Amino acid sequence: MPQSTDIRERILRVATRLFATHGYGSTSVRQIVEAAGVTKPTLYYWFKNKETLFEEIVQHHVDRVEQLLEEALAADTDTAGRLTGLVEAMFAGVRDEPDVVRLLMTAHHRPEEGQPTVDLLWLHMAKIEILERLFAEGIARGELRSHLSPNTLVMAFLGTFNLHMASRCRELAPTEPHHIVDLFLHGAGA
Repeated sequence: MPQSTDIRERILRVATRLFATHGYGSTSVRQIVEAAGVTKPTLYYWFKNKETLFEEIVQHHVDRVEQLLEEALAADTDTAGRLTGLVEAMFAGVRDEPDVVRLLMTAHHRPEEGQPTVDLLWLHMAKIEILERLFAEGIARGELRSHLSPNTLVMAFLGTFNLHMASRCRELAPTEPHHIVDLFLHGAGA
């Protein structure tokens, strides 16, 4: 059975790369099975059709982002440590799997005709909710200013974080997550 699970994972990995590189409409089932080294019946054993494969890829990676957020919140450390862990994990994911980010962003912002709908707004809202809990806990522990709302802190953090994710994630130095969190928590003043 592990071998068949490996085949399924290989199909998902290859299809992610092809969808990210060529788009949903320009990627055929034939291209996927050839690149994965499997037959069409094997692909259809695991996935009903190309649409189902695409939807499972998106869901798999969205679930991973949610897991990283939950792990950051659950870490047994202070707010700075939790945020740093989150930034490190997210940057590592983007650096290690750039096709995933490309696929999710283009599928959401520039969907192709015939592509299943990808609405990542609910993921963004889940990210905001999780970060609000993290900041509320930081306020309750006296680590953050009590006159700032958790939502205000989330928006300020995501502004910095998202710009780094979009523009520099592949070239970040190992210390950069710490610098991002330090800048957010302490500002740029000397």
